[in-house]
Amino acid sequence: MHRTDILNEANVLITGDREKTYGPPIVNFSRIATGWSVIFGKEIKPHEVALAMDWVKTCRAVETPTHMDSYIDGAGYKALAGELADIQWRYRPGEETIPAAMTVADMCGTPEVPGFEYSGTSFIDPEADGPTDFGR
Repeated sequence: MHRTDILNEANVLITGDREKTYGPPIVNFSRIATGWSVIFGKEIKPHEVALAMDWVKTCRAVETPTHMDSYIDGAGYKALAGELADIQWRYRPGEETIPAAMTVADMCGTPEVPGFEYSGTSFIDPEADGPTDFGR
């Protein structure tokens, strides 16, 4: 499988059915981070969840190097980690931690992104003409 095929397949997965099924990555990974924070007794950030999932895929690729799913999913998790880290710092300049509201403390709510409103399916910038894709 060519590298562009791996990246293209990862792109299809993380921007298509998986996002429709699990919701926006910032919401889903914030919920996971909240649960992991309780389990591990320390703050886990959403981008760290994606990095840990990438590590799972890396370990699986070491065991079975011909299983392409590990590389495809790993590329997807790495891309999501970058996006989540970018959201975390881009919308809270000068701060090194994600806003508490974005950790979804109740595990079922919707995170708040400062300056944006959540429509139920996407974040809306009140000063823009429509939903934002956070730089995708």
